[in-house]
Amino acid sequence: LDPEFDTLTYGHRRRFGDARLWDLRGGDLLFFYATLDHLPERRAWGLYIIGYFVAEEVLDVRGWPPERVKALSTFRANAHLKRVEPGVDLLVRGGPGSRLLRRALPLSHPQDPRRSHPPSTACSPPSPAGPWAARGGGAGCSAPGRSASPGASRIIRE
Repeated sequence: LDPEFDTLTYGHRRRFGDARLWDLRGGDLLFFYATLDHLPERRAWGLYIIGYFVAEEVLDVRGWPPERVKALSTFRANAHLKRVEPGVDLLVRGGPGSRLLRRALPLSHPQDPRRSHPPSTACSPPSPAGPWAARGGGAGCSAPGRSASPGASRIIRE
């Protein structure tokens, strides 16, 4: 699986809209989300934060030969490095404080999963691409990824 929460590693293949990940540096928070539902009732489908890393090591491995990537011992448990061809562009290792949450936190609106949950976009200016494309930086919020906003602090305590 990726992210891998036993040894705290994440591998990322570059795709459209992810340029901010290459700005990630030690001490930054990297949140992971998933679409989840309560089965079998299917009563709470939506987008949820499932965990986070406090970045300790960030490696841009674009252009590295596969054997060099696979030789990174601290990332051996990551799914990308278990493949014949790693197919990874960025590797992140989480440090102390990183964890998989015991209880997922909703990002989508409780009544309509296509809408964002109000706390998840409280610090984000509107985006023409929709609520999931919104980025931080609104009034009273810290710069994205640099320090915990009040919402991030709540997540870390839970």
